[in-house]
Amino acid sequence: MDAVELLLSLEPSVWRFALATAAGAGAGIWIYHLCGRTPAGFALGLGAGLAGMVAGACWEYFHRRRRYR
Repeated sequence: MDAVELLLSLEPSVWRFALATAAGAGAGIWIYHLCGRTPAGFALGLGAGLAGMVAGACWEYFHRRRRYR
C-alpha cells in the first residue's frame, strides 16, 4: 500500500478532523510570520492551531451525533 492508497482509505471522520486542524495550523504559521516571529506571535499562532484542532473535534462530534439520531 503506497501513500496515496493510504490517504484514500481514511474515513471521512479523519478527513474532517485533519482539515480543520490543518487550517488552524496554517493560520497559526501565518500569524506567527505576520507578527515578526515574536514570542507573542508564537502564542497567537499556537492558539490558532489549537482552535483549529478543537473546531475539528467539535465538527466530527456534532456530525456523528446528527448522523446517529
